[in-house]
Amino acid sequence: MKKKIIAWLELIRLPNIFTVPGDPVLGYVWLLPTLSIDLKPLLGAIISVCLLYFAGMILNDIMDYKEDLRDRPQRPLPSGRISKTSAWIVFILLSISGLLAAYLTEMGVFRAALILYGCIIIYDCGAKKVMIIGPLFMGLCRAFSVLVGAAAVSGKHDMSEAVSIIFTFHIIYIAFVTILARYETGGKVPPLFRWLPLLICIAGYGFMLKFSAATFNIPLALFILFGSFSVFLTVDATRCIKARSGVTPPVIGQLISNLIIIQCAFIFLREYYVLAGILLTGWYLNRLIRAKIYAS
Repeated sequence: MKKKIIAWLELIRLPNIFTVPGDPVLGYVWLLPTLSIDLKPLLGAIISVCLLYFAGMILNDIMDYKEDLRDRPQRPLPSGRISKTSAWIVFILLSISGLLAAYLTEMGVFRAALILYGCIIIYDCGAKKVMIIGPLFMGLCRAFSVLVGAAAVSGKHDMSEAVSIIFTFHIIYIAFVTILARYETGGKVPPLFRWLPLLICIAGYGFMLKFSAATFNIPLALFILFGSFSVFLTVDATRCIKARSGVTPPVIGQLISNLIIIQCAFIFLREYYVLAGILLTGWYLNRLIRAKIYAS
């Protein structure tokens, strides 16, 4: 029973789920006109995005079954620890639950969740095999998770200037990490590719600085502190790539978990200290669980 549970946790990439709630939270707080939070639509958006993320992870491994038999036979499906039939059933249930959660929250959230789900299907069912299109759609999956949160405020797919920057940042950062993840099965990583996540990370902070107050204050100080920490984590992961002929799953896991620190930096700048603090516990749990369950 314990082995079966671990197999399912590996299949859904449990450590990565802690990076997901911050996406809709970012869209929500950067579109919210005041510091007053309505928890019901925010929680609905978070639940919807998390369920669809799990569904996407399962579909990803279903579609990669033949490739994993050859390159990653230890994974849950090719190893036989979970049957493809069971994976299909859980994928369908998670998909329905995720879309239903969005529908019960707000029609705007539902429409954004449908677009997100479409990106997930397109990525898993073929786009990921294409060099440029695949990483782009992976980035769009995370970017539209931000818009699900934004829709919980306005009921529409509205984007303020800040949300547009965050939306674009998610597309590019995740696309670059996805490109690097393709070298997990071997091959020497081109030198430029190693530094792409770091470059977009720094660029994202630069663009978000325009929304800080003119004077040095607590939100700006926390933004700089957590921004510097995320840059350090990205450099650390990049150095590990440089030292090997290829990319290891722990490196990709660290680059993905780095999203939590980035999310916290952006949220601190908006002065939602409690929300950022809650997300930070997810970063700790991610690191704790990643030691036992792979994140990539």
